[in-house]
Amino acid sequence: MPSLARLFSRSRQTKIEDIVLAGESIADYQAFWNESARMDAPNAVALGVDDFWSSGQAEAEMLRPFIEPDATVLEIGCGIGRIMVHVSPLCKELHGVDISSEMLARAESNLAAHRNTHTHLSNGYDLPFEAD
Repeated sequence: MPSLARLFSRSRQTKIEDIVLAGESIADYQAFWNESARMDAPNAVALGVDDFWSSGQAEAEMLRPFIEPDATVLEIGCGIGRIMVHVSPLCKELHGVDISSEMLARAESNLAAHRNTHTHLSNGYDLPFEAD
């Protein structure tokens, strides 16, 4: 785990902490995450992580025992695809939902080679799927 001094130094370099959540509405959260993505998406998602993509792999490995090869998986708050890129090979279909169109644009780029992935703009409460 990085030292506090290193975390402080990294956050000061990115200025991600200068972004302020203006209120508690869905629109406020959407604006916050869009601005965060524009400024520094990796640090907005995982501030202080030494290796951004490896941290996603570690989290995917924790999920591995719960994912069957024929599974359809949903990640709410997928950000730029840090975990999805590693979960994709484990399942049949993978859907990522995020409130930020800016985060999703980056996720789509990061996941372009993963044909079983799909991203959806949603607040996480009103999921864009039909009930089974």
